[in-house]
Amino acid sequence: MNPFLRADDEVHGRIEGVSLGAYKVGTYRLQNGDRVQAVMEQDRDALLIATTGEGYLFALNDNEGLVEAVSRFIEVEAGELKLRN
Repeated sequence: MNPFLRADDEVHGRIEGVSLGAYKVGTYRLQNGDRVQAVMEQDRDALLIATTGEGYLFALNDNEGLVEAVSRFIEVEAGELKLRN
């Protein structure tokens, strides 16, 4: 799955969690049925980090800063996230 996606297209519904104004935190279901732990403050661009058994979705106003920080440890290769050696 492409790690870069649109939260409003992919997030199907909240399983459990809380919304406080623009902030949403909790467990959500994606359109493909996968469950993810999500932190969202907008519903446009999102970063999905999938590990064995868990998925984490971040849709922050500063996704660029998050991608920069994550890219120190993980690289995107052909649409897949790979740990850097």
